[in-house]
Amino acid sequence: MAWTEQLPSGKHRGLYRDKNGKRRSVGTFDHKRRALNAAAAKEEETRSYGWQDPDAAARPWGAWAQEWWETRSAEPSTLASEAYIFKKYLVPKWENVPLADITRHRGRAWITELTRTERRISAAEAERRNLALVRDPDATIRRHYLAASSVQRIAGYSRHPSTPPSTPRSSGPIPRSG
Repeated sequence: MAWTEQLPSGKHRGLYRDKNGKRRSVGTFDHKRRALNAAAAKEEETRSYGWQDPDAAARPWGAWAQEWWETRSAEPSTLASEAYIFKKYLVPKWENVPLADITRHRGRAWITELTRTERRISAAEAERRNLALVRDPDATIRRHYLAASSVQRIAGYSRHPSTPPSTPRSSGPIPRSG
């Protein structure tokens, strides 16, 4: 429920509580009704699906990733594979970057750059993968889908960086580069 406060200047401050219960202001107004209407509108906006906590946008990706990593649930082999990706690629690039600065475009540009600079698989590995594909034609589709979804989750391609991780089982501390 939005409300107002009258300031010593005679103006009115419009106030509301955001989705997380934090008290916020929409500014000062000459009229109480305008302050109340602005606060009510902002409160409604923050409760809608598209709202993001402005404080969360300033958090570095590394802090968000630490919180997310410790609450994930996955198979041990997946965790080991993703721990390697974290340590080798994600932490060095994104650890200190604020969440607001990580856009889908920037992430895709980085992934494109990685595809140009990283080593290609050996002929023996390519042959092994081809043999696996002959035995199970859908395997490559599943492998690519799982790899893409893992990278997107790891890279933090969330529309709402303030949304807390939802899986309850801990994966341990986030891997660090070095």
